[in-house]
Amino acid sequence: MRILVFLMAFVPCFLQAQTLLKAGTYHNLKSDKPIVLKKGSFSFIGLQMNRIASSTAFRGSWIDGHKADTVRFFDCLFSGIEKGTVLKLSGVVKIENCVFEAVPFKIESLKRKESQMNSIKTGIEYQQGSSIAVSNSTLKNLNYGIVFYGTTQASAINTIKENTFDNNQYSLLFKNTYKASYKVNLNCNRFNYTAATPFTKLYGIYTENGANMPNIGGTGANGVDYPSGNWWPRNPSADTQVTNWSSPTDWITIRNGSANNWTYFRYKNEF
Repeated sequence: MRILVFLMAFVPCFLQAQTLLKAGTYHNLKSDKPIVLKKGSFSFIGLQMNRIASSTAFRGSWIDGHKADTVRFFDCLFSGIEKGTVLKLSGVVKIENCVFEAVPFKIESLKRKESQMNSIKTGIEYQQGSSIAVSNSTLKNLNYGIVFYGTTQASAINTIKENTFDNNQYSLLFKNTYKASYKVNLNCNRFNYTAATPFTKLYGIYTENGANMPNIGGTGANGVDYPSGNWWPRNPSADTQVTNWSSPTDWITIRNGSANNWTYFRYKNEF
């Protein structure tokens, strides 16, 4: 018996168990383990996850739902994010009134070795899905708030509305994977900025070279385009044509790495 106990104590951290869920609706679920979703439709109401997989060996997702057809999150809390991706999703996704909060970088740097501190923390990773809508949610102290990898449907419109992005290294990242084309309604979000430490710069929106971006916002004329109406911590130049908006040097409102220019329509007192 003593030998058995000794062996169990040294099971590698990366063998940490996962919870496999079938399609359905889950109310007030609390999980201390990573979750994998099967195919089908899922709804999570009041889900709470805190400091999942904090071991140095963990490199996965808190919730891996890339095989699910439809996933909805309402009033969910994901806190104490130290590493990994919280939500890895595809299909049709709706996220409303949720919180994604990582350990503050300054506190983390005092408590942990630098090699551990450099672990990447991502709130939402969205891969080639039909459409995603994120509203009334908070994404805070993350390396990446929301990362887009494109869409399988050219007509799909993603909606990012009335959220708070607070001191993330990259709040919104649009990648060039699959030569992706994006359609995004980006309305009434608040982008907060305190300090870039320990990073050189913080970015509001970052588009990679090769990512085909549409214009964001519009005049609202004829109901075709919606005014963006976001709140930014720094005022860029008066030009609406997006190149690089930066002021001061450690905050970049929009970094357009794509060769395809696109226009951000400013609306009233956004800055």
